[in-house]
Amino acid sequence: MPTLSAPEEIAQIRITRRSPLCWRVTIENPPINVMGPKMVREFQAIIAAIEADEDLKVVVFDSAVDGYFLNHSDFQAKVEDLTSMPAGTTGLPPWPDFLVRLTRSTRIPRQERVLKICTVTSRDWQNP
Repeated sequence: MPTLSAPEEIAQIRITRRSPLCWRVTIENPPINVMGPKMVREFQAIIAAIEADEDLKVVVFDSAVDGYFLNHSDFQAKVEDLTSMPAGTTGLPPWPDFLVRLTRSTRIPRQERVLKICTVTSRDWQNP
């Protein structure tokens, strides 16, 4: 009798390393890119990778879901799945920790900080 393995989890965020200097971080959690505990964990892994890469200078954030960039929290997720996550390296909960670390990019001198670019296509922009 064959054994079934658990289905592989699909990433909600993916990194495309366009060059050693430039990455594209694409959010893809259709239908509306709702952010839940899994996505927060993925953002934590991404910021750790950004901080660890000494050559990286530009990070472009975009969405693979038309009309949505990053939506609000997934209210159907278990609260414990989010609240049980350990604090990030700043001492803040994981999501604020990601935002602070992304803003600071502390691994490099101020004048050489990583440039963060966000490409957004909004439903409102498409239908003024």
